[in-house]
Amino acid sequence: MRAGIGHRRLPIPFASSVFVALLLAGVVSACGILGSESGLARFSGSAWSFAYPSDWTFEPISYDNSFYSPIGYLGSTPVDTARICETTSSSETCDPRGYDMPAGNVVIAIGGGSWIMTNPADYFEHPSEGTSVVVAGMPTIYRETRLAGDRVLLTWMIANPTVGMNWVQLDADIRGPAEAALRSQVEALIASFTYDAGPVPLPTAGLQ
Repeated sequence: MRAGIGHRRLPIPFASSVFVALLLAGVVSACGILGSESGLARFSGSAWSFAYPSDWTFEPISYDNSFYSPIGYLGSTPVDTARICETTSSSETCDPRGYDMPAGNVVIAIGGGSWIMTNPADYFEHPSEGTSVVVAGMPTIYRETRLAGDRVLLTWMIANPTVGMNWVQLDADIRGPAEAALRSQVEALIASFTYDAGPVPLPTAGLQ
């Protein structure tokens, strides 16, 4: 398990590249899994967390990507992270969905994103792709992509209340049958998402 990932017990009631790296640090550092005896556990990131079914598994991963930093995969089926990236002596090629996906399962890719923008509020509230919704009191970009007849990808980019140009990103890969039930589990997870800091208005201009 990667450094920074840990387990501890807690009762949970249900429910330029350097610049970019500094922005992402507020999203992807200090992640952990908090145990529960209620059939749910809680995944804790850097000042954010969410609840999920305790029988799901988490596999950490890290690879280079200019504006996105992956944390790992959480799902109802284990992910072999060795299948995600192919490395040679001169390059590394990664496919975020290069894992096996058995029918009737969901896998959620957890990570953080950052983009240099002059108007974060406009970026999140009027996206060029997807729909603007609200998660944890913060503007969020939601997208739904049909990957195959029995497979759909649901993406949430949740604006960070403390760093105006970054977000937590959750990509839920669902493969039927029982798509509706799996969607319900993912939607419950999203509804449980919270930031430690309360929601604050995003800056509307002036960030370079």
